[in-house]
Amino acid sequence: MIIALDFDDTYTQDPILWSAFVKDAIQRGHYVFVVTARKLSYGIADIELALPGIEIITTEGEKKRQYLKNNGFPDPSVWIDDMPE
Repeated sequence: MIIALDFDDTYTQDPILWSAFVKDAIQRGHYVFVVTARKLSYGIADIELALPGIEIITTEGEKKRQYLKNNGFPDPSVWIDDMPE
């Protein structure tokens, strides 16, 4: 499975739960990455600290699915996001 996890207002709602989920998913062979609409100027240090070693994709405010498609990223089979639109 390819799992896209939102950070702001999703991961941050329960970091212990989502950290355990990410660890378990990776151990089971799934690919998990963070996709955020944040602009790089806002920074991602907090995401890197919370989820070390996980790929982080910033869409600079663009819609996430379209951004991934337009930039050659894999299409997630599962989206975990508080505002997928």
